[in-house]
Amino acid sequence: MTVNGWIQIAIFAALVVAVVVPLGGYMARVFAGERIPLSPATSRGISTQFVGSWDSGNSVAFQFCAVCGSTFCEVEGFAT
Repeated sequence: MTVNGWIQIAIFAALVVAVVVPLGGYMARVFAGERIPLSPATSRGISTQFVGSWDSGNSVAFQFCAVCGSTFCEVEGFAT
């Protein structure tokens, strides 16, 4: 591996380490339901109550995967 590759890895690792604490704290506040700086912009008119059941979400995810998977297979030439 070249020196340029090692430098890129070091910069990426430093960036990941630098954002761990601030991003973790922000996520903890969001999941705890505390007010965050973006709360007024993101919660306007949006209900925080989940309506639905686990099987409706799985159904949508399955349909999405089926459509995307079949599209991928057709684009790549895997369709029969």
